[in-house]
Amino acid sequence: MAKLDLTALDLSALDGGPSLRGGAAVEERKTAPRAPLSAFEEDPDNPRTEFDDPEFADFVADVRVRGILMPVVVREIEGKLRIRFGHRRYRAAQLLHLADLPYVVTEDERQFDDYSQVSENQKRTPLQPLELAHFIQKKLNLGEKKKDVASKIGIDASAVTHLLSLVDAPAFLLELYHSRKCRAPHYLYELRKLHEKSPELVAERCQSADDIDRGFILAVTNEVSPKPAAPAPTPAPVAPQAPAESGTDSTGAQQEGASDVGEGAGEGTGAGTEGGSDSQSVSGSNSDTSGKGKAPQDPNKLRRPLLLGRFDDRPVAILLHKTPSAVGLVHVRYEDDQSEAEVDITAVSLTQLTETPTP
Repeated sequence: MAKLDLTALDLSALDGGPSLRGGAAVEERKTAPRAPLSAFEEDPDNPRTEFDDPEFADFVADVRVRGILMPVVVREIEGKLRIRFGHRRYRAAQLLHLADLPYVVTEDERQFDDYSQVSENQKRTPLQPLELAHFIQKKLNLGEKKKDVASKIGIDASAVTHLLSLVDAPAFLLELYHSRKCRAPHYLYELRKLHEKSPELVAERCQSADDIDRGFILAVTNEVSPKPAAPAPTPAPVAPQAPAESGTDSTGAQQEGASDVGEGAGEGTGAGTEGGSDSQSVSGSNSDTSGKGKAPQDPNKLRRPLLLGRFDDRPVAILLHKTPSAVGLVHVRYEDDQSEAEVDITAVSLTQLTETPTP
C-alpha cells in the first residue's frame, strides 16, 4: 500500500493562519462587523409588530446580562442596513441604549421573501397571533389561497380561519387579546361567532370572566344557543286483540273454526294481520309526525363527546379518535395553541366530559 504524503496536504487552516484558496491568501474575519444603531433601519414589511409580551421582557433582561449573542441579518439599501432577521435584538439594543450592534449582510435571494421572516420567527420566538393574522390577511389580499398560505407557514388550514377572526375584530375581542386574558385563536374565533349571535351577552360574560377556557366557551355557547329539551317518548299503541268466539277453547279451536268458516275466517285472519302491521306503521307514523322519522334524542347521551383535562399545567382535550402508540399513553391537543402531543395518561388530570359545541 502506498504511503500518504503529508507534505502534499494544505494544513495551514489548523494553525489559525490565513487559508489558501486558488493560491491566494484570504484573510478571514474573526468576528462580525459592528455598526451604531443609527445605521440600521427596520424592515417596513416585517410581520413582527408586537414587542410588549413577557417573553420579550425576559429577552431584554438576558441581553442586559450577556449582550447580543448573534448578529442581525441585514441588506444594504440606500446607505442603510435594513434588518431582515433580528428585529427583537435591535429593539432590545435600543431599550438598553447599546452603542452598536453586530451584523452580517445577506445577498441570498431566498432570504428576501417575507415568508422566510415568518419561518425564522416561528422557529425562534413565534409570532404573536395578531401579527400572524395580519400577515395572512396581507397574503390573501395579494390573491393567495388560504391553503397555500397555511402550507407555506406550516400551520393547519383551520388555524388560518381561526387567526383571521382577529382581523377587524370587534372591540371586546381585541380587548381580550391585548389584555392577554385570551390569546388562543380558536377560542377567540368561537367567541366572535357567538358574539355575532348575542353581542351584549357575550361581551358581558367575557368582561366578568376570570379565565377564558374551554369550560367558559361551552357555558356561553349553552346560553346563546340553549339545547331544546328532549321530547318525552310517545308510547307505541297496542294492537286490539279479537275476542275469542264462544264455544271454542283457547288452545287452537279457533284456528280449526277458521278453516271451517272459510271466507269469514279469512277476514278475521286478515284483520289480525293488518292489526299487526298497523301497530308498526302507527308507531312509525307518530315518529314521522314529531321527529321526522328519527327516534327522540336521549338527553343523557353525548353524540360528540369532548373529554377535557390538564397536562403539565396546560388545558388539553383528549383525542379519543387517535390510537396511542403504546399502553399508558394518550394523544392530547393543547387548548392554548392547538398543538398535539402523545403523553403519559397517568399525568393527565381529567376535568370535564361534555358535548362538543356545534360551530
